[in-house]
Amino acid sequence: MAQNDIEYMVYVGLELEKLGFILIVIGIIMVFIAAIAPLFTIITTNIANVEISGAGCIVLFFIPICFGYGEFALQLIIIAIILAIVLAVTYFIIYRMAVGILKSEKATYI
Repeated sequence: MAQNDIEYMVYVGLELEKLGFILIVIGIIMVFIAAIAPLFTIITTNIANVEISGAGCIVLFFIPICFGYGEFALQLIIIAIILAIVLAVTYFIIYRMAVGILKSEKATYI
């Protein structure tokens, strides 16, 4: 394997590290916005007419545990389950691609 190939792989690894950090920060910001959004809804409307619904999924190992509350809980739980499945499939595809690249490159330096 040429020195340029190794330098390129290190560069790609650093770029993926930056991408991972950016995605984590975006996720934290989205959770913060999702927690504050109902407060703005309550402030801008009549308090007696406010109905809040929510759902979420916690993935432990490979088992998604989904929960919900409010009037639209069932629909939101279904959406959360679909998103958890999409996340699992995306992870599996990325994992298979990474293993394939490592096998094709015969990476003995790892």
